[in-house]
Amino acid sequence: MNRFLTKSAAGILLMILASGCTSMATQSSQDPNVDLTRYATFKIESKSQLPPHLSRRIEEALQDRLTAAGLSVSEKPELLVNFYTIVHDELKVTETSTPTLVRFRRGYTVWNTYETDVRQITEGTLLIDAIDTAANKLVWESSAHGLVARGNTERNSKKIEQAVAKMFATFPSTSAQEQ
Repeated sequence: MNRFLTKSAAGILLMILASGCTSMATQSSQDPNVDLTRYATFKIESKSQLPPHLSRRIEEALQDRLTAAGLSVSEKPELLVNFYTIVHDELKVTETSTPTLVRFRRGYTVWNTYETDVRQITEGTLLIDAIDTAANKLVWESSAHGLVARGNTERNSKKIEQAVAKMFATFPSTSAQEQ
């Protein structure tokens, strides 16, 4: 009986720890027939539904990554970079069962009590497309999905930086090729 309670407590602790650790999922892909290092210029366009200060933060992060990769801003770009955002609220329902040892006349039994936790969370998705303007063809795309901190601009700015950094981790650098 004691082993049962220990395993249940360990399971509940694991669930609590796992629910507290939020990670950002990212995914990137590129056209295998296109050499991204041949592009020299870019322009960023936004299809964001975020407040203007967060949209600017995304644009700044994108511009930093693209210029670090050796590209420069242009009004007649070779690469058009679009970004889109999707933000939605969701209810997260977590039910936990807690075993309680109850004594009766003829012995003991385990009685489960249930506790339900309902929280509203905000999830956000950032989508980035890079389009070859000459061929009008998608050559690279990436997405990031994670939790958004409501009303916490500083924390969201850091999350934007982290998301864009993860998304561009595999983006090739033209400046490395020139050296």
